[in-house]
Amino acid sequence: MEATAPKKMNFYQFLKRDGNFKRHVVIANSLSGVISIIIASIIVDSANEVKPGELQLTAITLFLLCLVAYYVFRYYSLIRISAHIESVVNGTRKRISIKIQQTNLRNFENIGKEFFYTTLTTDSQIVTQSSVQIINAAGALVMVAAGSIALLIISPLAFAMAIGIFSMIILLYTRIRKSMIADLQTITNKENEFFGALNDLLLGFKELKLNAEKSREFIEEGLNKLSDDVFELKANIANKASKTLILSQVYMYVILGAVVFIIPNISPENTIIVAPASALLLFITGPIIEVVSILPIMDKTNNCIQNIVKIEEILDEIGKKKKGLDKVSSRHRKASTFNSLRCESATFSYHDEGNGASFTLGPIDFELKENEVLFIVGGNGSGKSTFLKMFTSHYNLDSGRLFLDEKPLTAE
Repeated sequence: MEATAPKKMNFYQFLKRDGNFKRHVVIANSLSGVISIIIASIIVDSANEVKPGELQLTAITLFLLCLVAYYVFRYYSLIRISAHIESVVNGTRKRISIKIQQTNLRNFENIGKEFFYTTLTTDSQIVTQSSVQIINAAGALVMVAAGSIALLIISPLAFAMAIGIFSMIILLYTRIRKSMIADLQTITNKENEFFGALNDLLLGFKELKLNAEKSREFIEEGLNKLSDDVFELKANIANKASKTLILSQVYMYVILGAVVFIIPNISPENTIIVAPASALLLFITGPIIEVVSILPIMDKTNNCIQNIVKIEEILDEIGKKKKGLDKVSSRHRKASTFNSLRCESATFSYHDEGNGASFTLGPIDFELKENEVLFIVGGNGSGKSTFLKMFTSHYNLDSGRLFLDEKPLTAE
């Protein structure tokens, strides 16, 4: 069962979902990135001013103060955001669990247990585990931005070269991003199928043990094929991500080589800036690689968030379409005893997506009285289980009515 046009939501929007997210946490994380560049500048300037036997007390004091500030801001932002994302995921799990409990059996079966399982476990875990990496990368991005401004001040020519290389890195990832996102969604669908097949294996374990041929076919053409498909898709994504990361590292070395070998030849007057520009580039190389390496993780996390949003939208849509029969279950629970329970002209149909009704049961007139024992018989697939689900309100009737002690439980 699929929701139409699911609402787009990214990691930052997910963080703000419960309304308790504080922006000062983002500011603290950004400040830690800026302070990192200040620390680098202090080190580079002090290295240029170093003299034998001379202690640079001012520089040392500034260095230590910045170091403490960096620790405080980074620790505060990571701890608060990690706790917040755990709280959001926990609230989401609880909210989805309540919505599952409120849906009816047929809708639950249509969605599939595997979809619920992967969303509430695998997807939620990925969002939680990747949050620290993403927050670290956000701080690294601030470092790159601050470092780029410092590089512009030191050497506009080196800055222009760096911007050119950064643009190439962004273009490289943009070219493969669309296919990676499509692969991620395909992986989600395949893993849902795999969990569904695994559930079938566990439920039908005894039957498969008694039929070697059926067991072989189920494993080789079912589980193993699905597992291989997921492996190939994940390997393909890992290959693209690795290629992007390696090329990004190469591009950064190209910038360094250009600053050291080209600038002194095309602009001799800028030779003096080669050392500080190179030191600054070396310092921001790590953050740049961290930002590039987080992009596939960010897309994977956003894909998981979309799965969570999607299942909530499906459950919300089901809630809007509830019929009067959804109220029957609560009435049944309140009735500890009854004199009679009957259905009148009750019908129900299973529907295939786009193909209409695939199986219809009814119309049925049936009555069960207190202390009465009845047996329902019929061949496989004749509708025995379906009728019981209709009669006990687990399936909404397509037509007909239910009566408890001659009081109607459903509208006409």
